[in-house]
Amino acid sequence: MNSKYIISKEDFIDLEVIRLYRIISVKSFENIETGTKGGYIEKEENLSQNGNCWVWENARVYDNARVYDNARVCGNAQVYGDAQVYGNAHVYGDAQVWGNARVCGNARVCGNAQVCGNAQVYGNARVYGDAHVYGDAHVYGDAHVYGIAYIQFGKCEIDIFEYENLEKYISYSLGVFPCNENYILYKRVNQISEDIFSSCFDSTFKYKIGKEIEVKDFNPDISNSCSKGIHVSTPYYWNLGDTLIQVCVNVKDIITCQAGKLRVKKVKVLKKID
Repeated sequence: MNSKYIISKEDFIDLEVIRLYRIISVKSFENIETGTKGGYIEKEENLSQNGNCWVWENARVYDNARVYDNARVCGNAQVYGDAQVYGNAHVYGDAQVWGNARVCGNARVCGNAQVCGNAQVYGNARVYGDAHVYGDAHVYGDAHVYGIAYIQFGKCEIDIFEYENLEKYISYSLGVFPCNENYILYKRVNQISEDIFSSCFDSTFKYKIGKEIEVKDFNPDISNSCSKGIHVSTPYYWNLGDTLIQVCVNVKDIITCQAGKLRVKKVKVLKKID
């Protein structure tokens, strides 16, 4: 048998009803020396005996997940479910890849990033920070997804922070599109009177139906999600406030799209949603 590693039954960790075992190399390959201790797997099907793939440090691969070709899983990363990591892909840090997700090519998934559902990350794509790629999303080419970004819809083959591609990025994250350079979006607020509402976070900041509301001292940093500005999203994003209002946002007033919402300079309040 042409094995490159063995499973140590003496060195294991328990995850609820699953036991994972440390792997130990039994031959040298690429930059792995004979006797090198790797990470943890549940069974041999999780890590191919062929190629130069390896599970490093305290990384964990289990369930029906598979790591093969020249892929690397390192740090405290976890790969599980029916996920696959292959090609020259690297998954490391505290990243998680699960569900039916695929990470391949020269892709990198790291930090606290999560790739799950039927999502695919491939090519030279990078997913890192606290980014989530899920649903049927595809991230590929030279795309970078980072910060607190959420990618659920469509295929992302661009750097999401290039402003000329902002419309595409918003469509991937929120599933909405502009009409005549305007987005119709929503936010939850607290009702004061029939047509006046206050912010859930600053009771002095008011919204009035039919009026444009503007933040003059907004934070221009596009990598910062929760900062000075007006936050708007789809109707299902919000869980604070007693009232949902509909607003119009012009493309030129968008500061950034992060964490499933837009942070903007100005909105026009259209109506209260009953």
